Amino acid sequence: MLKAENKISGFDCRVKYANYFQVGPGRCSWGPRINTEQEIIYQVQGESIYRDENNRELLIAKDNVLFIKAGEKHVFSCRLAGRCIISCLGFEMPGAVFVSSVQNGLADCEILPLFIKAAAEFKNNSGESEQLVELYIKEVIIRLLRAHSEGKKPLLVRRIIEYIEKNSCRKITRREIAGILGITPQYVNEIFLAHTGTSPHRYQQRLQFASARRMLLETDLDIKKIAEKSGFPDPFYFSRFFRRMSGVSPSGYRKNIL
Repeated sequence: MLKAENKISGFDCRVKYANYFQVGPGRCSWGPRINTEQEIIYQVQGESIYRDENNRELLIAKDNVLFIKAGEKHVFSCRLAGRCIISCLGFEMPGAVFVSSVQNGLADCEILPLFIKAAAEFKNNSGESEQLVELYIKEVIIRLLRAHSEGKKPLLVRRIIEYIEKNSCRKITRREIAGILGITPQYVNEIFLAHTGTSPHRYQQRLQFASARRMLLETDLDIKKIAEKSGFPDPFYFSRFFRRMSGVSPSGYRKNIL
């Protein structure tokens, strides 16, 4: 990841590629290779292994994000080919100092939608596509940096997060959370926003999106049932919500990946 002393806004980003695909049985390992570009890989499904020239191994589990530094000799291989889905962003950022590392992609549920949008925009290849993909890549890096630097959150914020995660598939109000924690609804929003950069409602929506995405990939449930299990009694509203989060409809997402 980008070293802390670097400021992302001060560097140019030159896009090389952005993709999102299922790894087939015929190609499940890359390398030994040396990338000329920086690369960020989101492990959407399955597991992968990264091994550098010193035989240091990193396990990339589902919903982990791997950053591969340019110029580093390595092997990247997917386990269980045919059941592995990854999204890759390749770019050059002259002057920025990076280190190869693995982070939890679910630390910020906006990260995967940015990968999806970048891949779709790169494939679209319209006049403004490259500029949009550059912005998506920068936002991914900023969000990963922010998630890494946040460290331990105050106990109160952690309790709000835990409560939302346990009840993400039903309607939750700030008043409900406030009543359980003994604080005001206004303070729920203030402290959560200050330490996470988002509102409790927006955080819940990210969890619902992640849940829906997993069911689309891993089950044969129809869209109506997935909507219901994700906390959306109205499948039409769910479809609009999913498109807003990912740039594609639920059925389009499932069709393009599986």
